[in-house]
Amino acid sequence: MICGDILEIEDLKELELVAGQKGLYRHVRWLYFADSMRVVNDTFYEDPEKYSHWIQGGELMVITNEDIIQNDEFVSKLVYNSEEKCASGIIIQKDKTTPFLMNLANEKNIPLFELPWTIRLIDLSQIISTRIVNEKNIYTSLESLLSSILYGNYSSEEDVIKMGLIYHFDFGRECVLARIEIRDRENEEYIKNLIRNAFDNQGIRYVIVLPEPDGLLVLFPSDTLDQKQIQSIFVSIGMSYWNKEKVRIQVGISLRKNGILQYKEARNEALLAVKFADDQHQYVQWYRNLGIYKVLGCISQTEPLYAFYQEILGKLEVSDSVSHGNLCETLKVYMDCNCNALDASKRLYIHRNTMRYRLNKIEEILDISLNDIHTLFLLNTAFEIKHFLTAIKS
Repeated sequence: MICGDILEIEDLKELELVAGQKGLYRHVRWLYFADSMRVVNDTFYEDPEKYSHWIQGGELMVITNEDIIQNDEFVSKLVYNSEEKCASGIIIQKDKTTPFLMNLANEKNIPLFELPWTIRLIDLSQIISTRIVNEKNIYTSLESLLSSILYGNYSSEEDVIKMGLIYHFDFGRECVLARIEIRDRENEEYIKNLIRNAFDNQGIRYVIVLPEPDGLLVLFPSDTLDQKQIQSIFVSIGMSYWNKEKVRIQVGISLRKNGILQYKEARNEALLAVKFADDQHQYVQWYRNLGIYKVLGCISQTEPLYAFYQEILGKLEVSDSVSHGNLCETLKVYMDCNCNALDASKRLYIHRNTMRYRLNKIEEILDISLNDIHTLFLLNTAFEIKHFLTAIKS
């Protein structure tokens, strides 16, 4: 469930949103009765960073202790850490809200609710916890459906679509599959929360996040999103994770697909794209932008690719190894500069005469002419194959 759902619960209609309306898209994973923080108050002031361990992401925090609410320094750390760790919101007793807390909640888009005395804490806990469990069951069922599609043990496309609609996901819509590389399984739930918050912020309530070895698959409807919006969603996820963990994640995104029969293909596209996601320090790589790597990715055996690369550039690598030279790098930069020797020499910070000497040496070793367009095509293909083989090996 998201914070906005709380306002639609009939039994909680007296609960009032007083600040942080722009954060109503935040997902709620559980209730956390934060009055217990008072017992670690002294430790908290000695080292405010220790407080971050009390928040894991997705908490809807309930605070009734007036000592906490009235302490502006404590409240400031509470809200800032809540925003950093993707907590969902804060509930406090009615008439205990301070202007300071309201301003912070609005600044950080943390929904702030006031709890009237007519709602008992035990009732609040039961009502919200029941909704959370029900929604968790929905996500678990959707993950199982996607798993059955990808691994080929579903009954029929029609049955899957019908089951998906029961759980609020339309498998008949145009969808995109993304692969997020992550090796830290301890933060899996945190990233799931980031993903759902990011899509909710774009008006997409249900996305399917399926755990896989060293990563997550994300299936989402794409018919209402353009490429720029999708890019923005995953960049924001990557930046949020970097801000918290100082670890960069990579994302590979498939082509748009219509129908579950194309999902296996989408997964392969996303898996290939993510291998190139760290080029130029990008968070996100699209399969549509892979160029020749889309063709190379269809080749099941890599031995012929390696043999081709060795045939074209092997002698130059041997020469570099024996003489501790950098002729391979020189050739690659020369071709990246559209065979402009002057531009290449500037990029390599060498004199143009040194550049000319190296190019002549390359032609001599490989017994080629760098003025021949067919030769340049073979050289460029060999470099692309090397890059491809390095990426899939990693």
